[in-house]
Amino acid sequence: MFDGSPPLHTVWYEPAWNEEAVAASLECYAEALLRNIATATIKPRQKLPVDELRDKLLTWHQNPPQVDRRLRELSSQARTLLAIMHIGKRCQWRVGTLLEIASCLGEKTAEQPALDGLKLVEELFNQGLMVPLADKNRPKMTGFADWLGQGMFQQYRVWVAPEILIRAASEWDALPELISTKLETNAAPRESDGLDWLLRLSVTWQTMRDTPAKLTQQGAFFKRDHDRLSEDPLINQPAHDFPTELPQMGHLVAALGIHLGLLHYQDPQVLSGAFPVSWQHGWKPAITQMIGVLSELHSWSPTEGWCGLQAGTNPWPSCTVVMLALLTRMEPAQWTTVATLAEWLTKHHCFWSGLEHPPELIQPVERLLLGVLLPMRIIQAHPVAEGSTAVRLTALGRSLLAEKGDITLPEFPKTLLVQPNMELMAYRQGLQPRLVAELSQVATWKTLGAACMLVIDQHSVHRGLEAGASFESLSKLFEQHCVHPPPNNVMEALRTWAAKRDRLAVYQGVNLLEFLTKTDLDDAVSRGLKGLALADRYLLVENEEDIEYRHFRTLGTRDYTLPPTQCVGVSEDGVTLTVDPTRADLLLETELLRFTVPMVVHESRLYRMTYQTLDHARTQGLSLRFLGDWFEQRTGQAISQAAKLLWSDRPVAQVQLESLLILRVNDETQADGLWQWPETRILLHERLGPRVFHVLADRVTALRNKLSEIGLQLVGEQPLEIKASA
Repeated sequence: MFDGSPPLHTVWYEPAWNEEAVAASLECYAEALLRNIATATIKPRQKLPVDELRDKLLTWHQNPPQVDRRLRELSSQARTLLAIMHIGKRCQWRVGTLLEIASCLGEKTAEQPALDGLKLVEELFNQGLMVPLADKNRPKMTGFADWLGQGMFQQYRVWVAPEILIRAASEWDALPELISTKLETNAAPRESDGLDWLLRLSVTWQTMRDTPAKLTQQGAFFKRDHDRLSEDPLINQPAHDFPTELPQMGHLVAALGIHLGLLHYQDPQVLSGAFPVSWQHGWKPAITQMIGVLSELHSWSPTEGWCGLQAGTNPWPSCTVVMLALLTRMEPAQWTTVATLAEWLTKHHCFWSGLEHPPELIQPVERLLLGVLLPMRIIQAHPVAEGSTAVRLTALGRSLLAEKGDITLPEFPKTLLVQPNMELMAYRQGLQPRLVAELSQVATWKTLGAACMLVIDQHSVHRGLEAGASFESLSKLFEQHCVHPPPNNVMEALRTWAAKRDRLAVYQGVNLLEFLTKTDLDDAVSRGLKGLALADRYLLVENEEDIEYRHFRTLGTRDYTLPPTQCVGVSEDGVTLTVDPTRADLLLETELLRFTVPMVVHESRLYRMTYQTLDHARTQGLSLRFLGDWFEQRTGQAISQAAKLLWSDRPVAQVQLESLLILRVNDETQADGLWQWPETRILLHERLGPRVFHVLADRVTALRNKLSEIGLQLVGEQPLEIKASA
């Protein structure tokens, strides 16, 4: 179900090297700056035209010997910065993140407590190893300081070619070493199978496809979506191998999905996107791309949880890259503890190294390592003492971070079991990134464990067909991965659902005519109007030129790209709805029939809510919140109290009916006095209104006497006491 040929390895960097964007930035260089950088980089032997120089600077990194010569001319700190950027698996970086990484290089002294990271970035810029993201609408850049002074966009960003990062890998001269730990046990370390994040992302993709989420202007999820991400049992399920509690895990999954392109942020909604192409090509590309996302993940923090898509300063992306670099520098058999890494960051990272009393970092570092990186199959963990854990890179993690050597992971292609009731069992040890993506498109995840449960139904199959699948590709999928051939009833259902969708007709642009009655539609067709009848009152006309508007009285036109219009009135009874035909659209009747019954009153379009219609709506999955939102959109007012009454749950099936003795006084002032005065207050049972009280029969005589004392006469006869219930 993936299209396209396998791309180059550079696509796994997140984001990938974009030659067009880099070329646009080089066009923003002034000629003098362009020639200075060319002299330092490609060293031309003659004066070349500007366009030719720009083309050479765009592709010079494809010459490995030339790149190696330029790297040898750099300072050790600059080479180390490039090596750590290679660990981060990104071609585009925030300058702020690079400055934080640079602050960790070199040993701190009293004279120089921190390295000047801006000078390192400028050194790489002047040597042509780094290209800043520039704005073509601003004057030509004359130098690095000039670019900084432009103050463009929200963050300064730079491009670095992946070939440069690969050639600079493993240059750790300026990175302070990390203390290693020796383990005294022969017990096997804990290592994840790498599926946890892939499965959570797939579940989130399915939920966002069915119901997109919304963000406020401040970047927070609306309460409904916040609760959905926080409470979904599959998304928030603890890791399969080494469970670690993370703050707002569902929000972290959504952030990862947005950065991977699996989810698409279209202000203000978060919609489902396409599965990353890297998942098609196995574990290393999929995990490499996720590491690139973690290097830029400012919208989530292990201390605060969700920070928003427009979050400001967040030190944890740079901390993640630095910790991976420290682990990569260690020997394969060496271990270090979470506490050691936390102490190292406290001493070297600029976010904490200057503080007199830095905060305790063990918990957030543990969350990053054991809650985020370990489920990605990058690191191993081993308890060394009570409350302490040792970590090191896995063989897969070391292979993809250092890009040296290769490992072959075991494969179990026969890992699916399809049951006659349309349930599908996926045994975890055989799942691969590609298979997870393909299953997510055609089946719905129900449980995640050693054996994952999915359900195949018409909705999920149509979802897969929309993603590019076909009956033939589904048959091939089950043939390759099922332990036993799928039951005949399952394959027949897939064939039927696929055939139904194949019969759908897709029009690039059409006109839908809505008539008040079926008779009006039949009359229009009899007069020669060409079109396809849809239901009783709708006619689809593909060519607008076939419509002779002089034969019709047009009540209104609708643009369905706009939000729903307010076209329904609510009667005084609160349950009768009147449709304005001049403003109504074709979707309104479908919406109304979900919770009302139509009424015929002359030519007016009336609909009524009843207890039966609302009870049926409840069984079909509608909620009172949905009904309230519909009233706001379609009527411009809140849902009526009568509708709430008919909708409300009824835990008590009986209500009481009984006769009461009523005391009615002349005005509210008099009533307030009687209710406050202790002598009459004890004789009044309850207050029913501004001037009305309920009086018990055995207190009438005492109340009559008490009122006569203050000059009030109690008139009226006491009726017989009657009790009844219904």
